[in-house]
Amino acid sequence: MGNKSNNWTEMTAARTPQILEWRRNNPQRHRATMVKYRLSVKGTAAHLWKQAKRRAEQKGYIFTITKERLATALLKGGCERTGIPFVREETGGGQHPFSPSVDRIRPELGYIDSNIQVVCVILNVARGAWGDEPLMQLAKALVGQDNKHVTGPK
Repeated sequence: MGNKSNNWTEMTAARTPQILEWRRNNPQRHRATMVKYRLSVKGTAAHLWKQAKRRAEQKGYIFTITKERLATALLKGGCERTGIPFVREETGGGQHPFSPSVDRIRPELGYIDSNIQVVCVILNVARGAWGDEPLMQLAKALVGQDNKHVTGPK
């Protein structure tokens, strides 16, 4: 099997200049291809995995999650905590509040399968900043208001 790996590496290295030239000559098609991949389950899982791995390395956390674990969660279609459907779309810069995000349930345990959940960005940011208790208090208060207060003109 060592030969197969070496052959693949050699083939890839030989094609790299051609690939780079195609990308330079076809910037719109390359971007469209990359956006399509990034928005696919496989591409989103790879992106989330890469981000989580980078954070784990920076902060010294254990990291054992797989892209397959993330893809399985994404295939469910929504936040593992709230059930809100994920939004996977090109935003032109920032993240959509309902984009998927890898959340460490207990941050000190790192990125292991039993300690992560794929959730909406908005939930992950709120949990990271304030924890579960204030978030639940806010959610209950919002539900209790039952749209009594509407902001902005009608």
